[in-house]
Order: sequence, then structure tokens, then C-alpha cells
Amino acid sequence: MTDDCDVVVVGAGYAGLIAARNLIEAGKSVVVLEAGHRVGGRAWSEIYPDTDVVVDWGAEWVLSAHHHALISEAARYGVALEPSAEAPLPRWQVGGEAFNASFADMVAGHAGIRQILERLETIALADSATPGTLAEMLSNYEPLEAALVKAALFPLTGANPRDLALSMVLNEIRFHGGSIMETIDPVEIARLQGGTGEIAKRIAAELPEGTVRFGCAVDMVVDQGHRISTAGAFGGVTSQKVILALPLNILKNIGFTPQLPASIKSIISTGHAGRTAKFWALAKGETLPEECFIHGHPLRLTYAKPVGSGHFLICAQALVDDVQDTSEAALKALFAEIYPGQTILEVAMHDWVSDTNALGSWHAGRPGQEAAIKIMRQPIGNIMFCGGDFSDPWSGWIEGAILSGASAANTFS
Repeated sequence: MTDDCDVVVVGAGYAGLIAARNLIEAGKSVVVLEAGHRVGGRAWSEIYPDTDVVVDWGAEWVLSAHHHALISEAARYGVALEPSAEAPLPRWQVGGEAFNASFADMVAGHAGIRQILERLETIALADSATPGTLAEMLSNYEPLEAALVKAALFPLTGANPRDLALSMVLNEIRFHGGSIMETIDPVEIARLQGGTGEIAKRIAAELPEGTVRFGCAVDMVVDQGHRISTAGAFGGVTSQKVILALPLNILKNIGFTPQLPASIKSIISTGHAGRTAKFWALAKGETLPEECFIHGHPLRLTYAKPVGSGHFLICAQALVDDVQDTSEAALKALFAEIYPGQTILEVAMHDWVSDTNALGSWHAGRPGQEAAIKIMRQPIGNIMFCGGDFSDPWSGWIEGAILSGASAANTFS
């Protein structure tokens, strides 16, 4: 395969598809190279077997009060929002202590937690560079209260607090309007009908036939100044520009000529800290399972949706390093520990860290990486990086991927 076009886009996730669509609308010829065999990247939705319920194996939640670009894309493609179903009060489980409470009541009942959250909000609003990790910051507080805050923040980060840059948590607070309460317990939360992958499928369907090419893993990008070559086992494509709409952790598989700046090579070598696996369990019981925020157990976050006739799908998220035995029997036992009143019928999982097209879950920055990420938001010769891992604001969210893809297209239009 040898082709010539104006712009090559590598990756058919949200950022790559938005970039390709906008470039084509601007009159550019575009080829999208996708290593896998589907679009959407880390936004992957499918019907759970033997049900009519769509589950999300990656990105799942939409904050309609904040995600304006995503809401706009949903309206463009006729994808409706599905409000989050009402559920029992969440259960907080840390060590030997477990209790049911809304997040607001949990904060009201723990003066130490209020102190931690007020400190996070204060330094976030100061908008200054803050070094260190989340774990280091929380080490100054009582273990129980620090553990409850870690449990509350896990859904936003998907990373071990020892590896997670405190600055990333502060950025999340800024993205949410500067409110720590809105960050952890947003007022409006929804899903997309058909799952988060649905819009990506509709964008791809409207692109000219042959634009998206599957099974095309890129391993070399050579910038010759006047032209740039993007190549792999599939062959190659030459173009004027290249947009790499890939997860940060994948970039280590690509060679660049000329070499990238040292700071960028370093961050690519290290990668981000997102190490989440996602599980869906089919369960049978009398009541809708509680949402659980957990510290001290491999499953750190769980929530459920009804299937019908006393059956439920329970989602769980865990750090892959915490789940050593991934046999179905072992996974059933983990769910049963959290939900002893439910009969766990089956469990399936997706490990984003071992996924060769992701090598990590959503973006979770490590300390000291922000400067290199900032550089990567600008063109480097004829190359531009984009995606949820590089966006500002909303890094790690679909909203960020959409904004980043649109920005890349605008730069190379």
C-alpha cells in the first residue's frame, strides 16, 4: 500500500475521527490508519451477551453541564442522553468500616475529609504548579479520611495514588468549575444511548468510503520536511501532515525521524499511570445493588444497572496490579465479597493495560509530565499529537478527545 494525501490521521478514536471529518470538510484529502478492527478507541460499547443492554468497556459517563462539545456531537448525530438510573445510597467501604451515605452527608460527617477537600479546592483555584503525588498530599491526614478521599477520587483517575500527579487532580477540579464537590459528585451525569462508542460509529459511517483503514499499525513516521511518510507492515502513506491521535502509551511503539525532543521521548518512554481494568458481572438478586466506593479491596468502584426479571449487570473497576487471578471463579468471588446478597452468574473483563491498542486506561498524569504534554499540544514539524491524553481542558475524557481532535484539524486545515 502506497498512497498520497494531504493529511494522515493515525488512530480512529474520537480525536482521530473528529480531526479527519473536520479536515475533509475543509477540503483536505485524508487517510485514517487504525491498528485495530473497530472505531472508538477507549470508547467501546457493545450489547452484553443474551441481553438487550449496551455496556461500555471503556469511557462511559457524560457530564451534560460541562461536556458541551460532546453534547453538540450527540445532537448532530441524533444520539440521545440516557440519565443515570436512580440507585440506593452509595456504600463506602474502607478497611473495617462500611456505611451508606450520600457524598455530601459523608463529607458532613467527617471534619477531616472536609479539610482535605477544602485544601484541594484552594490550591486548585490558586492555579499554580503543584509538585508531588496525590498519595504524598494525603499522607498528611488521618488514614481513614485519606482512604475515603482516595476511594472518592478513583473513578476520576484510574491510577494508584502513589503514581498520580497531584496536579492532575487539581486540573479535574478546574475542569469542573473549581468545585471539589461538583468534581467528585456531579449534579448531572448521564450515558449516551447506544453507549459511548455510538457517536464514533456514526462519524466513521459518514466519512468517504475507504477513508478509515483497519489493521494498519504504524511503526515509523519519517518527516522529510516537504513530505512525511507514515509506514508499517501494511505498507505506507505519504502526506504533507500527520496527526497522531493515539494514546500516549502507544507512542513508544513508533520510531520517529528526526527524533523527537528529549522531554517528549522521556514522557513517551514512561507513559501515563492509568492502569484500570473494567468488569461486568451478570447477577441475580432481589434489589438493585448499591454503588460502592471501596479502599482496601481489589474492586475499587462498583455500580449496577437492571437487566430485568431480578437480574442486574454490575460494573466494577480495579487496578490491574490488584487482580492477580483473573479466572472467572476468582472474579465471581471478588464480586460476591462486595455483594453477598447477589448470586453472581458470570463475569467478563477487559484489561486496558494489556490491550495492545491502548496499553493503559484513560490518561492519568505522573508528576513532572505536564510540561512535556504542553509541548505535545503544538505541532512538531509536520507532526501533531492529539487525543484525550493531550487535551486541555478535559484530559482523559471524551470531551477532551473531541476538543483536541478539532484543534488539530484546525491547525492543519
